[in-house]
Amino acid sequence: MNRDGWWIPATALLLLISVAAGGWLASLLLPMTLSEVASLVAYLGAVGAVALVVGVAVVSLTARLLGPSIVARTLVASAAGLAVPAVGVAILARLMFVNVEHDLPLLVALLVSSSIASAGIVLTVQMDTARRLRALSEAVSDLARAEQPGGAEVYPSTSRDDEVTHLSLALEHLERRLREAREERAGIERERTELTTAISHDLRTPLGSIRAVIEAIDDGVVSEPEEITRYLAIARREVDHLDRMVGDLLDLARFDAGVVRLDLRPLPLQEIVAEVADAMQVQAARAGIDLSVDVQGSPAPVPLDGPRVERALGNVLRNAIEHTPRGGRIVVEVVEAAGEGATVRVRDTGEGIREADLPRIWERFYRADPARPRADGGAGIGLAVVAAVVESHGGEVSARSRLGEGTEVALRFPMTSPAGR
Repeated sequence: MNRDGWWIPATALLLLISVAAGGWLASLLLPMTLSEVASLVAYLGAVGAVALVVGVAVVSLTARLLGPSIVARTLVASAAGLAVPAVGVAILARLMFVNVEHDLPLLVALLVSSSIASAGIVLTVQMDTARRLRALSEAVSDLARAEQPGGAEVYPSTSRDDEVTHLSLALEHLERRLREAREERAGIERERTELTTAISHDLRTPLGSIRAVIEAIDDGVVSEPEEITRYLAIARREVDHLDRMVGDLLDLARFDAGVVRLDLRPLPLQEIVAEVADAMQVQAARAGIDLSVDVQGSPAPVPLDGPRVERALGNVLRNAIEHTPRGGRIVVEVVEAAGEGATVRVRDTGEGIREADLPRIWERFYRADPARPRADGGAGIGLAVVAAVVESHGGEVSARSRLGEGTEVALRFPMTSPAGR
């Protein structure tokens, strides 16, 4: 039996219950012998069985002739279910010697009137239900045809609390989720376009410099050992630039895909900061910037993925050096957060960031100064990697700045390991 025929055994079970209830009620209300009760139960069962068989046949025939209309099927089923018991009652009344000329017509009129009223009620309810279902069907069709966000809306019957309303609410929730998915897809497409544009430009610049160096040496344009050494230093710097950019892109891709698994170990953050700052001293000295580290107290070890934290700190320091003029100063401060973890603050005396740009500096490909050459400022993914690394540790990033006075970037790492890492 398919799922659509579940109501047939349910109706048969209801028939058995109604017959048993009728016999029990009759034995309580009327002075009947056991044989009379058995005869009544048999009679009720026969009438009910005939009603069930006729009802199933009529509903099946109606479905073939009138189509799968809920209203038509319900109306015909109700009429059949009322007509057969009415005939049974009329026969029973005649067998019980009811006045054929007076009582029987009155009883038939009462049954017919009750049947019409019952059918009318059923028809009204089913027509309303069918109307609401058609509205939902049209809304689903509109939703399926919609290509733009917000192209379809479903308005549930909030004044009722029934199955149709629940279905409507579910469809409304589905419409919102689909609209959000469209918006997210559009955002991903925009980001993909920005990625292609930024990477194509940033790859072309260092690759062009490396190619120029190689051609100059290969063509003999540069022959002096000092010049060759200087050109090779330029090529090495551009290779390092490419290596950092590719590494940042790979990290972002892994974080976006959710495949990053941190190797967390209790590590003293001040030691990592000291190592990164020491590695950046040459670059800072070349730019004429004083770079120092200040550790306040003795911060306790926190769970960290050492290499990724080093990469994040390196991006912050490199960004600070690039935006601090010659003669400026950068201070890296490590502070224990009262047993809740540790915080790294990088303060510079650079050009500063506009207040309107501060919330967006952690976005990938965002550059606070679009006019600044990418060769100087990069593609705008370094701080996005910083935010991804810190947040993957369960921490948070923040920044504050004033134009012409400098910027402070804070990286907070918690004492407890993030769940699932």
